Amino acid sequence: MGATVEQAGDGQAGDDYALNAVPAGARMHWRSVAVITLGLMGAMIFLQVGGQLALEYGVANAVLALVYATVVTGLFGSLFGWYAARHGLNSSLITRASGYGHAGARITALFYAANFIALAAVEGSIMASAIHAYLTWLPLWVVEVVLTVVNLALNWYGIRLLERFQKFSLPVYLLLLAAAVIAATQTAAAHGAPLPHGPSGTGVLAGIGVCNGIVGLQSLLTADYARFTREPRVSRMLLIGFIPQIASFLVMGLIGIWLATRFRESDPGVYLVLVMGAWGAIYTVVTQLRINVINIYSSSLSLQGFFGYFLPRGNSRQVWVIASAGLALLAMLFGILAHVGDVLTFLGSFMFAWVGTLVAELLVVRRGSARDRLEYRTEHLPAWGRTGFPAVVVGALAGGWCALFSGSPTVSALSGFVAGGIALVLHLVLALATRRQEIRV
Repeated sequence: MGATVEQAGDGQAGDDYALNAVPAGARMHWRSVAVITLGLMGAMIFLQVGGQLALEYGVANAVLALVYATVVTGLFGSLFGWYAARHGLNSSLITRASGYGHAGARITALFYAANFIALAAVEGSIMASAIHAYLTWLPLWVVEVVLTVVNLALNWYGIRLLERFQKFSLPVYLLLLAAAVIAATQTAAAHGAPLPHGPSGTGVLAGIGVCNGIVGLQSLLTADYARFTREPRVSRMLLIGFIPQIASFLVMGLIGIWLATRFRESDPGVYLVLVMGAWGAIYTVVTQLRINVINIYSSSLSLQGFFGYFLPRGNSRQVWVIASAGLALLAMLFGILAHVGDVLTFLGSFMFAWVGTLVAELLVVRRGSARDRLEYRTEHLPAWGRTGFPAVVVGALAGGWCALFSGSPTVSALSGFVAGGIALVLHLVLALATRRQEIRV
């Protein structure tokens, strides 16, 4: 395992260990970690994405895209979770040791935070629209501000409060989910234009492109929580890696498809209030608070890691909780929900480039041995790595161009694969060219 808190060179970060390895005394039973990661299924973005894909490309294409996302995210999440648990490191610290250097890894932390802030804004917008749909007299912006303050409070004390909140809110969430499904079966379906029928290559690719914006992020998020696992084993990491994805992409995604096609509406905040009234608004708030505490928590850790390079003193996580929540609020006020598909496709290009470099490092450069030391301490690393950091920049720029400027829906949908493939290959080429010690010929 990596250095303990006492050994680390970056300073302790409370019970969150944003800049250090998690020591043995701070580890949890794997079931507690699984409960936290299972909270991901509460994200209504899975209802939103599943429903939106079905309305735009047809049910068959939406289902195929969700199956793809489940399998790929589960595999990546299990891989990164295994290394995180073995070494006690979050995704940012693993990145430091993977040819990025301590400064290069902080750049990825900044983009990682941007992903979580965008998702927090999407989830917050769904919450706000649900409350506003029921309390129409209450201005939408007021609802968004109040929800942001609540999220701040839930994030103030870090991982321990997060674990307790997820544990005790899970039964409430499951009961309200069952009630929503039952209420929907008893509500008259809406009618609209016929939906596309049958699978098509274009439709599947478009759906996969949207899902890629979540796949890379959720894979790395698994590592951030898996690092708290006590006595990690492969079987436990597979459970932590796959169970949240099955619950999120498949269960919630399929429910989102059914509800969206039944009511011809992709926004869960709207149709849940339609079928459940006040209980629909309550359900939306409970579910979205569950996931948004994770979004803001993770973005605050990433911002703390990035700014710790420039602000070694006074770099409190609570400061970045406020910053993350404030930026998410701005995105809500500017209507991010209307552009969720484009946002996820673009974000997917960077996340896949990052994932590509880590896969190259962990499975090829290090030959997949979790026992190899992942050196993350600043004093033992160069500022800018010669493999991972150049690879992720080139891959992300190529994927970003495909997503935004190619002018082709197919090329845009493939942007994540372009970014990940280029980053993976370039990482390996640079590792060979620089003769890194980790390569065993």
